[in-house]
Amino acid sequence: MLLLLAAGYLSIVSMFTNDGFRFRRWFALVSWSSLPVVVALLASLVNLAISDPTHLPAEELNPLSFRNLLGLDVTGSDFSAVMLQYSDPTSLWALGLMIFGYRQWTGRSLEKYAL
Repeated sequence: MLLLLAAGYLSIVSMFTNDGFRFRRWFALVSWSSLPVVVALLASLVNLAISDPTHLPAEELNPLSFRNLLGLDVTGSDFSAVMLQYSDPTSLWALGLMIFGYRQWTGRSLEKYAL
């Protein structure tokens, strides 16, 4: 569902900027650029397989999260705590691939797309 929303957003932006790319191409870009997230999903599956799932909190499910990689004890619900708990290097990798793909296809500057 998130892939469809991202591809829809990019196709709407493309319609306003006259890039000439349709939804199908944007969906392909979003799908291929999100493949690094599969690494995090596989790591979570391995973590579930070797751990006791009845005693595994949701925060420790993804072993690649910045919270788990850095060994931080994050308490509270502020933005930085949530980002450390639920983001990981694979999501940043996927975002970087999407930015690079958009830049290659449209020839626009990195600053224009990232903002």
